[in-house]
Amino acid sequence: MKMTRKEKKIFENCFGIYEDNDCYALEDWTTGGVNMYIFLDKVIDCSATQQFIDFIDNFDIDEEIEIHRQCDSYKNNFTLRQSLNDFEDWISWLNSIKKDLLN
Repeated sequence: MKMTRKEKKIFENCFGIYEDNDCYALEDWTTGGVNMYIFLDKVIDCSATQQFIDFIDNFDIDEEIEIHRQCDSYKNNFTLRQSLNDFEDWISWLNSIKKDLLN
C-alpha cells in the first residue's frame, strides 16, 4: 500500500505520522487526553483510506474503555460516562476525517 497525496495531506493535517518499513502510525489524543494510535499496514494490498475505515468500523468503545480502566490513574481520572463520551467524540471526529477521505 502506498499512501496517496490526498490521504497523506489529510492525515498530516489531523495526526502525527510515524513511518517505518511496514506501517504508518497515526497518533492523536482524545479530547480527554488519551493517546491513541491507528496503524496502517504498508505491506497489505488495501488502501490507507480503506484501512482507516476498517479501523473505525471495528473500533469497540467498550473494549477500549475496559483496557484503559485497567490502569489506576485512568480510572481515577475518568468515570465510565466520561470515558464513553470521550471515545464517542473521538470516533465522531474520525468519521469526519473519513468523509474528507471519501470526497
